[in-house]
Amino acid sequence: NKKAVGVRLAKAAGNLIYKDNFVPSGPLPEHARLMGRSAEICFKYLEDTDADYNLNNFELAGTDGIFHAAAAVRKGNRVSVFSDRVDVPTSVRYAWSDNPNDLNFYNDAGLPAGSFRLEL
Repeated sequence: NKKAVGVRLAKAAGNLIYKDNFVPSGPLPEHARLMGRSAEICFKYLEDTDADYNLNNFELAGTDGIFHAAAAVRKGNRVSVFSDRVDVPTSVRYAWSDNPNDLNFYNDAGLPAGSFRLEL
């Protein structure tokens, strides 16, 4: 799907070089923090909204370093990630597999979030 990639790259270039008023990217993680047994991630290029959305393909790891599938909920411009199998999260990642399925994390501009890993 080269057209979609070309449009995204053109928007990013227009924003960076020509200071066009486009959203240049999908959601980019800015920082994460530990909130009890869950991780809370703040994002750039993710609009603040009142609706809550369940997201796929998030994983949490604890002190043992083993990642487990996690439930993730978008609340405004933040995502809260939780797993029953992790008592004290130390790391969170998104879409980390070779070919992730069912990706559903987009901003209001329709741009997808890329894979990432963050330490807490």
